[in-house]
Amino acid sequence: MIPGKNGNYFMLIGAQRDNGKGGIVLLNSKDGKLWEMNGLLAKTEEWQMVECPDYFEIDNTGILLYCPQHRDNEADKVVDSVALFKITKLHSDFSKLEDSDLDNNYQTVDKGFDFYSPQTMETPDGRRVLIGWMSRMDETQEEIFSKNEPRIHCLTMPREVLFKNGHLIQRPVKELYELLGQSIQGNIDGEKIIFSNISRCFHLSVDLKDCQRAKQIKIHSDEWRFEYNSENKTGLFARNSWVSESEEIRLFNLESFENIEIWSDNSSLEIFINGGQDVLSSRIFPKTDVLSLCIEGAGLYSSVQLNEILTV
Repeated sequence: MIPGKNGNYFMLIGAQRDNGKGGIVLLNSKDGKLWEMNGLLAKTEEWQMVECPDYFEIDNTGILLYCPQHRDNEADKVVDSVALFKITKLHSDFSKLEDSDLDNNYQTVDKGFDFYSPQTMETPDGRRVLIGWMSRMDETQEEIFSKNEPRIHCLTMPREVLFKNGHLIQRPVKELYELLGQSIQGNIDGEKIIFSNISRCFHLSVDLKDCQRAKQIKIHSDEWRFEYNSENKTGLFARNSWVSESEEIRLFNLESFENIEIWSDNSSLEIFINGGQDVLSSRIFPKTDVLSLCIEGAGLYSSVQLNEILTV
C-alpha cells in the first residue's frame, strides 16, 4: 500500500489476466478500507502469473519488485517462479509506470535457492527495510525437512535496501549486529583457516587483502560451499541435496570479490557479497548440531572474523 496525496492510498496487486498471462493492477482508496480498481499498470507475455508486487523510491529512483510465475494453467500448478526487480518510475498521479514491460530490463533480487515474495517498509528513521520468504521447497523436500519438526518455513532477516551505481544493495539492518557474541579463533593450517566444532548459529566476515591475486577463493563446510573464480568472473554456491546424494549448484556472474558476510542459522544461510551487491538466501538441511568451517587461501585475507550469534 502506497500513501498518495490528499490522504488517499494506492495498492499494487499481482494477477492473471483473462488471456492467461500475468499483470499488475492498481487500486485506490480514500480510507484504506474500500478500494476501487484503476486498471492494468504492468503486464507480461512470458509469465502466466505475477505475485507480490511492491513499489518504492530511493533517492528519486523508482524500484518495482515482483514475482512472476510460469504456470500450467490447465492443471493450476506453478512450474517455476522468481523474485525480480526493475527500475521504473511511477508517475506522480499514479496513473502509469514509465516502463510497464515486465519481460525486459529486470534483475534478480536474490541469487540463492530460497527467496521469494520480498516486501518492504519504511522505518521511522527513513530506512527502507526488506523481508522475504526464505523457503522454496517442493513437496518431497518439505516431507523430508519436516520429519520430527513442528515447523519448517521461515523469513529472511530484515535487510536495509539502498540503490547505488545501478545496483540494488541489501545489507543486514544494523540492529542485528547486537546479536553477535564472542569471537571464535580458527586454526591456521598452511593456506587454510579451520574452525572446528562451532555452533550452527554464526556470523562470518571476510575481507580480501588483494582481490587481484585471488585466483580462487573457497569457503566450505560439510553441507555447503562458496567459491569465487577470478579468471571466469563467477561465483558458485552449492549445497547438499537432502532428497538425493547430489549437490545443488547456483552459478552466477561476479566481476570482483572484495568481501563476504555470512549469517548462519540452524537451517539457513544468508550470504552478502561485496557489501550486499549480491545476496544469496538458502535453506540448509542440518545433519549435525555443530559445524566445521574451512576457508582456503589464508594469505589473501586482510581480516577473517567469526562470531557466535546469541540465540534465545
